[in-house]
Amino acid sequence: MDEARTRALLSEIAADPEPPEPVDLDRIMAAGRRPRHRAAAWVAAAAVVVLVIGVVTLVVRPDTGPPVPVTSASATPSPVTPPSEITPPTRFDPRRLRITPGWLPDGFVTGEYGAGRTGESFAAWRATSTGSAYRDQTTGLLEVYLGVRGAAPHHFGERYAAPAAGPSINGAPSTWEPGHGGGLLRWEWAPGAPATIRIMDVAGARAIAIRFATTLELGSTRPAALPFTTETPPGLTVAGASFVASRYPPQQGLRFAGDADPTDDVSITLISSPGSKGGFENNATVNGRPTQLFADRVKTSILQRYGNDLLEVVCYVRKGQSAAEARTACVRVVETTRVVGVTTDPSTWATTPVRPG
Repeated sequence: MDEARTRALLSEIAADPEPPEPVDLDRIMAAGRRPRHRAAAWVAAAAVVVLVIGVVTLVVRPDTGPPVPVTSASATPSPVTPPSEITPPTRFDPRRLRITPGWLPDGFVTGEYGAGRTGESFAAWRATSTGSAYRDQTTGLLEVYLGVRGAAPHHFGERYAAPAAGPSINGAPSTWEPGHGGGLLRWEWAPGAPATIRIMDVAGARAIAIRFATTLELGSTRPAALPFTTETPPGLTVAGASFVASRYPPQQGLRFAGDADPTDDVSITLISSPGSKGGFENNATVNGRPTQLFADRVKTSILQRYGNDLLEVVCYVRKGQSAAEARTACVRVVETTRVVGVTTDPSTWATTPVRPG
């Protein structure tokens, strides 16, 4: 595949935030020891996020530790802002989150947030009998995706029945597409801005999706708190944020990218208590801390431990940039990143995680 075609495909992928996949520490360590084709790595990264996105109840306030089943809210939900009264953005700021669930079905826990420039997502699922809530082991899943004004409705790569008229969602018309033990509920959360709820493997899925939609507060945003602060790498902007709460291990991240070329990518992720397997091959020192650093012509990958937590910074070589220049720039990202608070206590996290450069 030629570079122009690769970049075009990656630009399409990067615009669509997806919930992140679980972190495999052995895979992270191995990835730092072998070259990867840039396009393949970015396709994997796009499936992980966000925002890339991506975006955890928060200020952001994710659940930490063993997830606790959520009990339904009162039968009379708090009033929410009607879609007609919301000014739809043409671009999201991933540092501020909009999705605020007002209700979850009994037994469901908050799982993930993902935020990007053109979309935001939230996922919750039913906890298992052991109290864990691995997404690939759960028997119930609820997701919501928001798009900016003019965005195409979110698609899942699965076949659903033809849409039928649904109820009013706080004054906005909706459609319902049944399938997969649930279905898709679609409406406009603001004029011209699409929203989609996917619900799977849940009894009474349509009624649950409607109640979840009508109790969502989407009229305001709140800062996304993170357990680290950093500076924006030169020439890039915040392109995504992601928060994984109810899965082992919890993780929070930011992604920076270029406006003209989304494949100019820098990601920072703090992984909470990933365990000791895999081991470090420390071969450098950054900020006075032992560091595993790997660099080739495609990317630089840097890993550092902070107690039981793992900081991972990955920087892809930009167009016109040498591998040595990319390595130096990535070390600079690590030098400007500060782990703050306690990763198991979101109340101690920074609500302004991006510092002025």
